[in-house]
This record gives sequence, C-alpha cells and structure tokens, in this order.
Amino acid sequence: MRGGRGFTLIELLAAMVILAVVSVMAVQVLSGALFQRSVLARVDDDSARLIRTLTLLRRDLESVVPMLARAPEGRVQGILAQRPNTMVLPVAGLQALPGAPAFVFGAVIWGINPQGELVRALVDDAAIGGPGLPPSEVMLPAALALRLEGVGGPLHDIDDLGFLPPGLAVTLETADYGTIRIVVAR
Repeated sequence: MRGGRGFTLIELLAAMVILAVVSVMAVQVLSGALFQRSVLARVDDDSARLIRTLTLLRRDLESVVPMLARAPEGRVQGILAQRPNTMVLPVAGLQALPGAPAFVFGAVIWGINPQGELVRALVDDAAIGGPGLPPSEVMLPAALALRLEGVGGPLHDIDDLGFLPPGLAVTLETADYGTIRIVVAR
C-alpha cells in the first residue's frame, strides 16, 4: 500500500486466491459431512430394521404353543413345522397392533419369498396350511436361508398337544449381516 490510498492489483489477486482456496476447502468439508450424514442415516435405518425383525422373531418363538390342525386330507397334525426357508409357528396371546388382524390362536409364518426377502405373516387357524406364503410384511432384504431347530429335543410336527421341544432355535443367513442365531428356552 502506498501512502494509505488503496491496495495494489497484486494484493487484491493474492487475497482472492486465498479466499478461493478457503472456499474450496469449506465446500469439501461440507460435502463430506453431508455424505457422512446420509451414510449414518442409512446405517441407522438398517439397524432399526434388524432390531425390529429380531425382536419380533424372538417374541414369536416365545409365544409358540402346542396346537393341532386338520390337514386337507383329514389327518390331524401339529402345525409347528419347518419347510425349506419357511417356518410355521402356532402362537397364542399375541397382541394385535393397529391395522393387524386380531386372533386368539393362529400362526406366524416366517419365510423367504422369491425375491429373497425375509417376510412375516400372521394368519388365523383357518388359513394355516395353505399353499405358499400368505400376504406378508417384508422384514429384511437379502435373506439367504432360514432354519428352525429344536433345542434339547427333536423338532418335528407335533403329534399330541403336550409336545414341544424344551427350546427352539432359528438360524437366519443374510447377505448383509451374515449368520444370525436366536435361541429361546421354553
């Protein structure tokens, strides 16, 4: 500056270059923060979905009761059943959520649909044993396998009202979370 009358062109250019560098750095920091926010929001949504699924699965296993149903050919059989990537759990005492069907006895059907999604359906005792999966709610995407096992005793169709294994275990294989195992003692 000469005699207090203003800035030279070089001083103005240097100030503009410094301002441009600081502005570019600020934009990069802001865009990184926004990207991290979107990643954390997605992870939070995925975690909430997983927690909800595992909570419902555990609650359904804890609500299993010995129950018989009449098969289409007239034979009486137990409905606690394991089919490939599908399990039928006879339940009682589940509270009905708003918009969900209310029933005293029925079944919860967990399965993997053709799109590879883990789904859950509530059915009353009249609809148990029908072909395929009834209308259901998607719980988790990218499910690979679902298995139900007896713990401390064999798991097979219930032959009488007094039989349930001492515990139940579910193994769920997913592409996103790996293998998840839930064990419930009765």
